[in-house]
Amino acid sequence: MGCIQRLANTVLALVVLALVAVLALNWWLLPRIEGELADSVRREFLLPPSSTVRIGRGSLLDTLEGQVDSFYVDSPEAKLDGMIVSDLRFRARGISFDPVSVLLSGNAGLRDVQSGDLELKVSEDALRERWGSELAKKGMRDVEITLEDGSVSIDGIFDMAFAEVRIGARGRIVADGSTRLRLEVDELQLGGADIGVKELKAAFSALTPIVDLGQFRVAIEVDRLEMQDGYLLVRARSTSLENLASEAEDRDALARRERELLDELERVRAGQEAAEGDVVASEDPGPDYIPDDSTPDEKDMNSLGGEA
Repeated sequence: MGCIQRLANTVLALVVLALVAVLALNWWLLPRIEGELADSVRREFLLPPSSTVRIGRGSLLDTLEGQVDSFYVDSPEAKLDGMIVSDLRFRARGISFDPVSVLLSGNAGLRDVQSGDLELKVSEDALRERWGSELAKKGMRDVEITLEDGSVSIDGIFDMAFAEVRIGARGRIVADGSTRLRLEVDELQLGGADIGVKELKAAFSALTPIVDLGQFRVAIEVDRLEMQDGYLLVRARSTSLENLASEAEDRDALARRERELLDELERVRAGQEAAEGDVVASEDPGPDYIPDDSTPDEKDMNSLGGEA
């Protein structure tokens, strides 16, 4: 009886310890992980104190495994890829992160996002600051950048050997299929005249991308680019890298199936053409028989069994 009582006491003590551990995790560790994750995001994107970072965590087990249900960032300013952007809003669901990295190093450790939406603005001043030093190395100064009517205008003075020449470039902001937004030059103006110098176009096109959204560590697909009051407005959505790979596999499978159907159609068409050719050949009686009206003297005597 005493052994049973001691066993029951041991089990009860273990249960109490487990409950205490669970309560400690819920009351202390999980809020700490949530706070550290929010602070690490603020540090990584240089968000001001006025920014909002909200994290919707799920169960205790999910959080310990590095999963949170939702993630929301709203900030009047942020720094992406070394560039200041405005009005950043990022809503995401199904976020994976590294809890050990968050607790030990303060790094957000974002790994993947199932889905989300991103919105931000890039100002003319931010673009001038980003590109001004690059263009200065190419000999261009007094750089002015204008965002209007769906295009980007870059104007400045180019110092040549014996003269100063005003140069202007007109182009568009394009998403190149990756996480980067680049400048695509359509035309150049040299002293007011339109020119098409490939070297100069290449120099402008080689400028650092306007912004690289790869810092979010997700697959980004830009949905909308437009100019508004001297700002470039960017709207994009994020897709899980696993979903992106799955979509690519589905597209490959569909392409293979299309090729198989086309090959099968070609074989059927070839068979029909061959069958039609056989039918035509069977219905053709060949050349009509023409009787021999020649006289016996005109015939080969050998064929008649006689002599010439």
